Parts: sequence; structure tokens; C-alpha cells
Amino acid sequence: CPSGDIPVVFNVKTSSAALVLEVYEDGQLFLQQGDFPTNENVAVESCLDLNNICYEVRLTSGCGALGGMGYVNAFSEGDELGSLSGVMGGCSPTDRFEIGNCGPTPSPTPEPTPAPTLDLNPAP
Repeated sequence: CPSGDIPVVFNVKTSSAALVLEVYEDGQLFLQQGDFPTNENVAVESCLDLNNICYEVRLTSGCGALGGMGYVNAFSEGDELGSLSGVMGGCSPTDRFEIGNCGPTPSPTPEPTPAPTLDLNPAP
């Protein structure tokens, strides 16, 4: 791996040849591999800058296509970074997970709660 990158292995097992492993780097497609032999464990190796960049890992068939049962995990230097299993594909938003430097998922900013007013001069 280039300096700064960390070796990552994606272990994929799928019941459907329609499922494709995709890894997005900051929203751009970085790695794509499909045509997995069904019901076999396949290791896909890559080098990722996990310390600085957020990657989204998908096992998907794309919208409108039938998915299938699938499993994918991401391992780096002996640690599992994340995994997915179940029914994948068919435009499901649950067929992905994030690894790397992702930070918290941005959520809508809650309205600030006004501080309670302290009555410093209670009426007698």
C-alpha cells in the first residue's frame, strides 16, 4: 500500500451473482467488483486512507434489480471494521456501511432549548 494507506480486505459471500461490491471514497466510486461465484467466500483486497477519508461499502444490485442474500465485512490488520449480512440490493439503503474517518452522521440541528429562567428575587 502507498504510504498513509492501510490494507483492507473485504470478505464477500453472496447467493446472487447480481450483487456487486462497491466502495465509495467521499461519494465517488473507488472500487467495484462483481461476478462473485455464489456461496463462496471471496476476499477483495484494497488500500484505503482510513485515517483521513470516509468510505461507504455497499453490497448492492442497484435499483430495480433483484438482490439476494449476501454478506460482506471489512477487515484491516486483524480488526473487523464493519459488516453487513442479510438481503442486499434492490435499492435498499440498508445494503451499506461506513468505514474510515466518517465522524458522526450529520443530523438536523436541534432547536436550542432556552435555559430555564431563574427567579432570583422570589416574591415574598
